[in-house]
Amino acid sequence: MFHVFIKITLFIVLAVSLHADRGLSQTHLLSISTGKNVEISFDLPIVQSSLKKDTLELKKVDSHKGVQGKSTLKDENTLLFTPSEELLEGSYELHVKPMKLQTCVQEYDNWFKKFFFRDKCSITTKPIHHRFTIDVNQPKIVSLDFNQTALSIKEAEKTTVKIYALYDDNSTTDVTQDVEWIVGDNTIIAVVKEKLSALREGTTTLQALYSGIKSQEIKITVYKEINGYILPLEPDKALNNSTLLGIDANNNGVRDDVERWIFLEMEIYNGYEKIEQAIAMQTAKAFQMTLKDPTNKDDKVEIAMNAAHDCWNWYDYSKQSHVFGSHGKFGRALKDKSFNTKDRLKTYWEYDNTLRGRIFTSTPTLQTQTQCEISIDGL
Repeated sequence: MFHVFIKITLFIVLAVSLHADRGLSQTHLLSISTGKNVEISFDLPIVQSSLKKDTLELKKVDSHKGVQGKSTLKDENTLLFTPSEELLEGSYELHVKPMKLQTCVQEYDNWFKKFFFRDKCSITTKPIHHRFTIDVNQPKIVSLDFNQTALSIKEAEKTTVKIYALYDDNSTTDVTQDVEWIVGDNTIIAVVKEKLSALREGTTTLQALYSGIKSQEIKITVYKEINGYILPLEPDKALNNSTLLGIDANNNGVRDDVERWIFLEMEIYNGYEKIEQAIAMQTAKAFQMTLKDPTNKDDKVEIAMNAAHDCWNWYDYSKQSHVFGSHGKFGRALKDKSFNTKDRLKTYWEYDNTLRGRIFTSTPTLQTQTQCEISIDGL
């Protein structure tokens, strides 16, 4: 009985194989194009699992030397071979081993059908042998150029990048789909074909490799955006704290670590996040001025400090919030962050000493609105 089962099984497998190989021909081959790359197109989709590392082989006739390169699917119907280096003048032999082409889509409701009838919807091509010649007058690649010199993109978003090959006859070709991408830090961005995905905040570089030629690097910046506000990148802590003024990459008068803290960590006391962040930025700018000019020349620093204080008073008055002690807590937290090193705190005290024994006139409540750097009423 067991021998009968084996014979039946072998018959089924053979029958399925014969069915799968039925109609072996090159009738489905549409074209073979050669030049910078080799493209082989069929009128049916190529079964990707049938494409192996050695499916396509290319050799130079006079030397019998194999040409190194990469075989991929340009689209579902086209096999693409991209040489690692530009093809030199001469004759070449192309050999393509049998591949499967998909003729239909089949659903299987059990393992038996899936195992024995998996090739029902495919046919196998015959081997392809093709000879072609590369002419010395064929244009050669001079350089690879991006369509931009730098790129900034918001964290978690995607964008499109393009790379063009420039030839010695001044022609250009979009080779984006065929290049190999070289990413400086692949935890910051990922690139597939022409789609660039921003994975996390930071800076990195992007470069393209095509036919043995590398493009120039371009800088990619992935930034974080909060409530429509673009934050500067996280500064190096040691470098930032090595100087009194620290790092202000966007040159807006507020140290970058303080600016990020305001939008990412600062406690909101009265419920109006955007307003308190705006006043915090104005206050932080005044605090930074004390580090630049602790002598308080012409009272410019004190005027800026009072303006920030008055802006909070207008906020308190206009929103009728009056949460007891909120302004004091707000100011202390911001001051602790701004003067976070011994030298910064010492410099602030130098400024504070310039105010000893002096009397200042407070601003009437209804005029405090004019002290805000931006209109907070619409926030």
